[in-house]
Amino acid sequence: MKWHSALGFAEDPFLIGAIAGTEEMLDDITYFVRSGSMIFIEEPNGWMIHKILERFSGRKKAIFVDAEDQKVIPIEELLIGSNGIIGRALNKLPKDMMLFVENTPILTKRNAEKLKHYYDNGNIHSIIFSGTSYEKANLPESMRDRIGSRVFSLPRFTEQLAINSVQHMLDSTVFFPAQLIRMVHKRYSEPTEFFEMCSRICEHTVRAKAEKVNAIHLQVMHAE
Repeated sequence: MKWHSALGFAEDPFLIGAIAGTEEMLDDITYFVRSGSMIFIEEPNGWMIHKILERFSGRKKAIFVDAEDQKVIPIEELLIGSNGIIGRALNKLPKDMMLFVENTPILTKRNAEKLKHYYDNGNIHSIIFSGTSYEKANLPESMRDRIGSRVFSLPRFTEQLAINSVQHMLDSTVFFPAQLIRMVHKRYSEPTEFFEMCSRICEHTVRAKAEKVNAIHLQVMHAE
């Protein structure tokens, strides 16, 4: 039996849950992706863009690129490469793709114009950028006009936000005590790694048949 099943969850709550207070933001971004918009997510670590990507990854319409240290997004290559063997052989461009760009670079004017061209032509249905700062991404004004007010800022993943998130996901303030969550956050301050470790700790706790997480269960943090 999976550890989360033993606690009454159908799935791992750390995989399907959201940082406390971001549920509405996730739903809003999902709506804009479906409606064919350009969006920018301000976040330091890519947690939000991957959460949104998970909601669309099974539809074969999502293209993801980590553009760190890139000034040019190879858009034609990405589009053709997503179109299957026959599409690649025929050099055919797909339609209605969703482009997810993490670590948004400083785009060249030509590259930005290509993105807009494929967006306007219907090859790209929506574009989701993420990066540490919308302002520092230095997107051209024409693209900023397309984004408009659709800029979403993920709150800083503080110690208290980590505590609130874990206790909300587990629907309990008892099973994973706050002082132990603080210890996990001190070592894993990035949300993805933090939640993965919380899941491992909970699994260890359940397998040990303990009623709640205690300090000894945090030893899995040192087993890496």
